[in-house]
Amino acid sequence: QLSRQAIGLWHERKESKISLAQYLKRGRELLRQIDEHLGPRDLDDPVAQRLLKELGRHHERGNLFRFLKDPRVAPTNNLAEREIRPEVIGRKVSGGSKSWNGARTRERLSTITRTEYRRNSGGAVSAIYHRMRNARLRHYEATDLS
Repeated sequence: QLSRQAIGLWHERKESKISLAQYLKRGRELLRQIDEHLGPRDLDDPVAQRLLKELGRHHERGNLFRFLKDPRVAPTNNLAEREIRPEVIGRKVSGGSKSWNGARTRERLSTITRTEYRRNSGGAVSAIYHRMRNARLRHYEATDLS
């Protein structure tokens, strides 16, 4: 319930329904409640006890509800998951990488493609071509025996 409230609060701020001051004030109150809820206590179920301990450890480090202190941080990793999805599908369709070199090549091409997409240049193919051409030129310069 507290997690849903926290995510709901983040969406309110994102949609400009509340001010930053209101967001931070309500976020502090939610964090106080979360601190209390995740505080050390004895539970009957050992699995629940282990989960409480692990969540409490991450919460103490500021990893669980960082978005309550900084609304620029998204409460989920949904965007990251959506961004890597095309690469995962491509890897599955192609049968995966058959070698370490193939895996590294796919990794590098994916990085270049995503970077160019984010830059909104629309020139991912051109960027890949130029990077590969430059790498080849550097290779030949390094191996030039004259």
